Formats: sequence, structure tokens, C-alpha cells
Amino acid sequence: MSEENLKRTKEWKKIVDSIGEKSANVLSDVIEEAMSQPPRIAVIGKAGVGKTTTINNLFSADWIVGDIDTGTKYSQEASFEILSGGRLCVVDLPGLGEDLEQDEINKKMYREILPDVDVILYIMQANARDLEEDQLILRDIVLPLLSSDQKRLVVGLNKVDQIGPGGWIQAANYPSREQEKSIRIRTKDISEKLSKITHISPDQIVYFSATKAYRLNQLGEALVIAANDLGWKLPIRPKSSFDDASRLIKTVVNALFPWTKTTR
Repeated sequence: MSEENLKRTKEWKKIVDSIGEKSANVLSDVIEEAMSQPPRIAVIGKAGVGKTTTINNLFSADWIVGDIDTGTKYSQEASFEILSGGRLCVVDLPGLGEDLEQDEINKKMYREILPDVDVILYIMQANARDLEEDQLILRDIVLPLLSSDQKRLVVGLNKVDQIGPGGWIQAANYPSREQEKSIRIRTKDISEKLSKITHISPDQIVYFSATKAYRLNQLGEALVIAANDLGWKLPIRPKSSFDDASRLIKTVVNALFPWTKTTR
């Protein structure tokens, strides 16, 4: 929200009544100056883990899939307007493990960039069988660069909708009970193994599905906590899995729970 629009709201009048117009204007200027410096989020992940879809659905962005190049060999940084308001700076960093020579280049890139970003989101596939590579990357490369500020890191376990046994209920855009149980078992196992090797707190590990907009709220909350004093600047407006539910499901939910009625 712009400063001009803020001053037209009832909330602005309450602020003026509470602290006076002069102090309110000073506060407004401070907030506007802070918002002019968007938070920087580094997103790390191998090709195909769903970085662009995660950014789009988590921040209500409108990047076309491919704006963050699949398999990029270079860091890419972009500051852009969020559809719901505010700005965000995303630094896309290539993953490791595809080529030894390129890995050395990427490690140097990590050393130059990671210490200066506000939050790091490391995305990996929850349905992948092999965790060793991600464990080693986090323990030996990413975490040492964060020094004593390791809580700036959030590990996102994406693509849980592809975990079985059990299937995704397309009409409700939600996992079946059987699949939800499988998801919890699998992600708990991953979380415990990551924590054991890297000593990352389980609170910093969040499972979700970017394409299904499943548990994006939880991922957003983790990023806000990781950002610490800058968390208020993160323009998180996650898409909900309910957005993609069938019209019938939405009608039933609105009928049963009218206080949550939505026009989505």
C-alpha cells in the first residue's frame, strides 16, 4: 500500500489520533523508506525442484515458469512488484551435484552471495530417494556460510503430492487420508535425517506442494520467522489449495461453514 493510500484509511486516522499527526508522518516516512529496500531471498535447488512455481504461489508473483532458468549455471537476481503489494528481491542460485567443475564455480558463488541475503530457501524434492547429496550440501557448504545466524535457513520439501501410497483427491485438491499419512511418515523421516546430519531445527524444515498450493502458509510462516526483524517486510500472500478445488467442493464447504464463505 502506498503512503498516499495509507493516509486515506481509517487505520491512519487511528494512528494520528493515538500519536499525533507529526509523529504519524515520521512513522510513515520510516516505513516507506524501509519498504523501498526489499528483502532478499536466495532460492537454492536443483533443476526441476519447483523453484519458480514456489515463488509464484507463495508470493502471488506472476513470473512465467522459465524466468528462473531450468538448470541455470549462473546466479540470477530480480526485484519485482508483488501483485498483492510490496516488492521482493529473489536471488536464484543453481544447485550442486550435476558437474564437478561447475560445482566449484557454484560454491564460489554461494560464498559471495549467501552471507548477504536475508533469508535462504533451500528446496529439495520430498519424493526423492537419495538424501545424501542434499545433506552434504547443507552441512558442508550452505550452513558454514551462515556462521552463527543459521536460523536464516529454511528447507522446503516440495512435491509431496507425488508421495505414495495413497492418492491426491483432485476435486478437493487435497491428499487422501492414506496419502496424508504417507506424506507425514516420509517427511518426518527426511526431517530427522537432515537434522541428525546438519543439526537444523525441525522447525526450519517444511513440507509442501507448490503446484497444489498445499501448506504454503506453513512455508511462508517459516520464512517470516527466519527473516527475524525483517519478517514484516515479506509480502507473503500464499495461494491456497482451496483455490483449485472444484466448484462443487467450494459450494459444499461454503454451505457447511458459511462464516468462511469465499467467492474463489
